[in-house]
Amino acid sequence: TSLIIDLSAGQIPASVTEIGDRAFSQCWAMNGDVVIPDTVTKIHTSAFYYAMKKADVGTQYNHTEKEKAGELTLSKNLTRIGSRAFIGDNALVANDLTLPNGVTSIGGGAFAQCSGLTGKLDLNNVTEIETYVNFNYGAFRETGFSEINFRNVQSIGEGAFANMPNLETLKLVSDTVTSIGMRAFEDNTALKTVIIDCPNFVQSDTSTIFNKDSSITAFDLNWSGKINNYTFSAAAGEITSIRIGNKVTELGTYVFYNTAAGHSLSLIHI
Repeated sequence: TSLIIDLSAGQIPASVTEIGDRAFSQCWAMNGDVVIPDTVTKIHTSAFYYAMKKADVGTQYNHTEKEKAGELTLSKNLTRIGSRAFIGDNALVANDLTLPNGVTSIGGGAFAQCSGLTGKLDLNNVTEIETYVNFNYGAFRETGFSEINFRNVQSIGEGAFANMPNLETLKLVSDTVTSIGMRAFEDNTALKTVIIDCPNFVQSDTSTIFNKDSSITAFDLNWSGKINNYTFSAAAGEITSIRIGNKVTELGTYVFYNTAAGHSLSLIHI
């Protein structure tokens, strides 16, 4: 018997349990909602790679404009979302996205450039956000989320939450986070307040977590050991408040270099 999938409607039959590498990659006919049925447990690498891309964004591909945005619905029984699974699908929309309970790792670039994903991102039981090649393929890079609930995350990959134009407050308070990759939060131009309280996180010598976040005015920082050289260099606006917690033992060179200090700047060490 033949398996018929209506690509124009983005329908996937309930008999499917896994979606393989590049299964729907660059399927220009896809238009409308994309519903992943609850029978699906794994979405593999590049499964929907640029399948729901608006024609007017970028010049990588030349195809017709999508007739309408399509709403993304994920399977409740997913356990894995692979690298670049939905990269470039900026015609997909979702207001508030909670990742399914069974997903514990997210591939690098999984939702990169999905600017139609907005509201609150709840990572739920995810412990690892992976790196794919480098920070240019961050898992949620260039998404439209305005709030992130990190919950159980232990490892944050390179560029994971970079270029998010709606993110104004970053609150990462966690005893579980032990690793934050290079430029994980770079180029978030609307970001004003940064709160990182991760007592078990030790910054690697090569990790510059922020870069070109030009509007930050308040920092509340607490992690183990040293805040590395250049960590926030050129990554802030007119700073009015810096609070350094009692887990920090050393501030590296040029930590806040080339940032603007406001008239009421206060530096507090608890």
